[in-house]
Amino acid sequence: MNSAADNSAKEYDKSYDAICPKDSVKTLHTVTYARATCSRFRESVLWFACQKDACCQECREDYE
Repeated sequence: MNSAADNSAKEYDKSYDAICPKDSVKTLHTVTYARATCSRFRESVLWFACQKDACCQECREDYE
């Protein structure tokens, strides 16, 4: 069994254009989600990154 293929079926990446709340500069947010096993549950955020500041996690809650 190929575990890399299993993981790709369980998670996916999505990118969003965003405006930074700190200085109103346009940026790109990349979010990795875990696929929900049922439509009644939200997909969990596994990883969040802001293109402007990789250490900043302030906007992460917008995607959870």
